[in-house]
Amino acid sequence: MTTGIDDNWTQWWDSCEMYNKTGLKNIPTYTKENNRNVVDDLLRDSFFCSTEQYDDKEQQWNFTSLNFSENYYEILPMLAFLKQLGLYTESGYALIYDWMWGMKRLWLLSNSGRERHGLSLL
Repeated sequence: MTTGIDDNWTQWWDSCEMYNKTGLKNIPTYTKENNRNVVDDLLRDSFFCSTEQYDDKEQQWNFTSLNFSENYYEILPMLAFLKQLGLYTESGYALIYDWMWGMKRLWLLSNSGRERHGLSLL
């Protein structure tokens, strides 16, 4: 499965430096039955070093993963997943630190509260 490419995706892709870069033609997504299964797979696989916590009182879910991939093509499904999760939130953000290849960039994915239009790659 794939997700649509909007201006945010294009701007982000164009800002990435990589070897043998091609145009962004599609964004693959996870093929799990539901979002919980995606998270459970990430939690089970030690490569990702993932954790989650849920605060019942604040109704706040925190998910942390220290590693997604060694290349941009493999991280696309995770970014699409994070963007999709934004559709279910009133507020929230994701911080992604690009530590590979010496680029050392920080990306902020956030949604705009009440508008609930999902996450934007900034």
